[in-house]
Amino acid sequence: TGNYWEKVQYSFSGGQIEPGLTDTGRVVIEKIINLEVEGETYKVGVGRVIYPGNFPSEVAILNWNGPEGLYTLGMVSLNDTLVTKPRLFYKYPVDVGEKWSVFLLGYDPSEGKIFYKDTLIHECVAKDEPFVTPIDTFNTIVYHYYKHPAEDILEYWHFFQYFTPGVGHVGLEVYSSFDTTYSYENRDIKHLKLRQELIDYCLH
Repeated sequence: TGNYWEKVQYSFSGGQIEPGLTDTGRVVIEKIINLEVEGETYKVGVGRVIYPGNFPSEVAILNWNGPEGLYTLGMVSLNDTLVTKPRLFYKYPVDVGEKWSVFLLGYDPSEGKIFYKDTLIHECVAKDEPFVTPIDTFNTIVYHYYKHPAEDILEYWHFFQYFTPGVGHVGLEVYSSFDTTYSYENRDIKHLKLRQELIDYCLH
């Protein structure tokens, strides 16, 4: 309880940071709960994004550190709760090339409802990869998945998530492509859409 990871996010266009579109947010573990699912009890962290001005996100994510990495057990909001059995989200330990399926949850603020949005394929694409942030250079494991940013957009966004064991999520890069085979080794800043960097964290 009280662990947090604060990140800055930059938007890019044509390889340049877009002015006025930089944002920050802090993911905070609000509390630890014992959650019973199908007769099993899990010690779950309730994580929520806190935006500048101390404005909390309407939803919180339920995560569990399990035997094969970080699992998700669903999402909660003020008016809705969706709880599932643990689903592996980020595998650890992991080898480059390993793949597994995960589900993506969505939230409709107009109705206050949580729903299953999509099924994604996560893949480990790199290990011991340096990732530079304003506070340190971290050696990271890189996880990848891709999806359409919206239903009516043809291009795919490729998400590369950077994790450091013992610290957590230290960064994110999102690249656009019109195919599903955009490779980590061939990343091009001209295709970069978003970049997140860790700027502060606290682990109790």
